[in-house]
Amino acid sequence: MLGETEDAAYYSELNKKIRWAFMEEYVEKDGRIQSDMQGIYVLALKLRLVSEDIRPKVAARLLEKIAENGGCLDTGFLSVPFLLDVLTENGNREAAYQLLYQKKCPSWLYEVEKGATTIWESWGATSEDGEIGKYSYNHYAYGCVGDWMYRELAGIQIEEAGYHKARIAPSYDCGLEYVKGSLRTPYGTLQSVWEKKGEAVYLEVMIPVNTSAAVILPDGREVKVGSGTWRWNG
Repeated sequence: MLGETEDAAYYSELNKKIRWAFMEEYVEKDGRIQSDMQGIYVLALKLRLVSEDIRPKVAARLLEKIAENGGCLDTGFLSVPFLLDVLTENGNREAAYQLLYQKKCPSWLYEVEKGATTIWESWGATSEDGEIGKYSYNHYAYGCVGDWMYRELAGIQIEEAGYHKARIAPSYDCGLEYVKGSLRTPYGTLQSVWEKKGEAVYLEVMIPVNTSAAVILPDGREVKVGSGTWRWNG
């Protein structure tokens, strides 16, 4: 973009060498990565540190690690922001939903079940028997799941800086009956609301002035709309 073609070529080649060195040192042919922890699989997949031919095996091993942990996540500050994205990007959307709705420790809803109204510093800050640990109980880091929920469940995605152009692509198959999400953009409030009633799905979107959005309807069709409030029944 800056016209620095020599630098671009140099760093592109350096990137390839780093990825190759990472795979040679840490990644096995069956997709296992040394240390064999959920977090390292998440980061390797998100940062594209593994080749495309072995990516499915690495993603499969991540699923195995989740299953081995009783269907629960086991990730920390550095990898949890990418966990659900990595699952959805690699065709494992159901696994992402499983983690989101999990109520056992460690999970987000475990905290809710224990009375949390803010995000904890540690997944098990309050133990199963109710013992209170010496942790922060208002610690945003794991709250990054909210970003994924806005983009995937409500479907609010940015297409152009400032949401001048947006994409509304809700996950109608996420297992919920009602989802509402809104955010304040430089142009005004951008909002997505959808609800299931029997076999029917009702969608309403609010698009700010001087902006536009591509909207994915419940039947899979894409429509492009300008500012205003739009409703569909399907």
